[in-house]
Amino acid sequence: MIKVLGIDIGSSGIKLAQIHYEKENDIIKNINIENIIINPFSKGFEADITFSIKSLEKDYDRIGLTVSPLLFSSYSEAVFKIISVLENLYKNIPLYLPLCNGIVSKKENIQDIYQAISSNYVPTAFVVSSIIQNGFLIDAGGSTTDINIIKNGKPVFFSKYSWERLGTNEVISIGKYTTPSFAIVNNVAFCGKNHSLIYSPIAIATMSDLLCILNKISNNEYSNMTKIYPFEEAFTGKEKAIRLFAKSLGMDIEWIRREGKESELIAAVEHIYRKAIDSISFNIAELSKKVGFQRFDNLQGVVTGVGKDVLSYPALKNIGIYDVCDMSSVFGKDLTNRNEESAACLALMVARL
Repeated sequence: MIKVLGIDIGSSGIKLAQIHYEKENDIIKNINIENIIINPFSKGFEADITFSIKSLEKDYDRIGLTVSPLLFSSYSEAVFKIISVLENLYKNIPLYLPLCNGIVSKKENIQDIYQAISSNYVPTAFVVSSIIQNGFLIDAGGSTTDINIIKNGKPVFFSKYSWERLGTNEVISIGKYTTPSFAIVNNVAFCGKNHSLIYSPIAIATMSDLLCILNKISNNEYSNMTKIYPFEEAFTGKEKAIRLFAKSLGMDIEWIRREGKESELIAAVEHIYRKAIDSISFNIAELSKKVGFQRFDNLQGVVTGVGKDVLSYPALKNIGIYDVCDMSSVFGKDLTNRNEESAACLALMVARL
């Protein structure tokens, strides 16, 4: 029995997964996950992360680390700083970092630290490869969707660095919460015209607004995601979302309602949402060509992330992949709500080494 700690540090905080693993039978005996929410816009963000790590237990056999340092001033400096904290705290405990090309390396063997930046998709892909033989892992987060290929029971990666994935169909800038409407389409049909969307900080309707208008997320979830936005503060839930989308058309919702055009507004929202799904499906299809998948009906899909129900499932079904599951079969429970899958998969991947 070994005890492993997985630490996944991202823009919104730290996800920690502690597992007891029986390697002989490939069984997780116990899993404990903690999600530490940290304000990414705080000046003390780096200090908060360091403090949180120092508060952990000390008796582990192995530690795995992934860092997605988008909000740090320097990507490499952030990774080195966190590694230094861990090495001081956990002397003589092996520290492993997955690299973007799929290799898991001990810290001292890493020659290019940039390969270890934002590689948290690697552990999940390896764990999924124990579930399906041929298909896709679709991880839809708040701002992006990752597409990972599983072929003949092994993950396939095309990129040496995480940012290269934006040019290889492996990452799409579409997520459940923060993607602006104008990043999906340039214009929509409205009032008999091909209507452009406004590019303005005070008139941005994001994916969370669209999903709330279409009743695909609850008012409570929407409010939690948009409470930091200083727009339309007098309104909440769907009413706030509709007003923001009307502004993104350069219009006032009262005029739209006076003219009886609200149903057209809803249709425009539905159009943008469908285009988002189509974009994810298109990238899945492009990756299929690269690895030689000839048809979709014999492929499987695994969906993870906060956007799995509203983005990943529809995108897979859109191209004819209906054999779809989540990670519950691996961990015995759904870890999606608090987005804890990445840390859990990291701990399991390191445990299986």
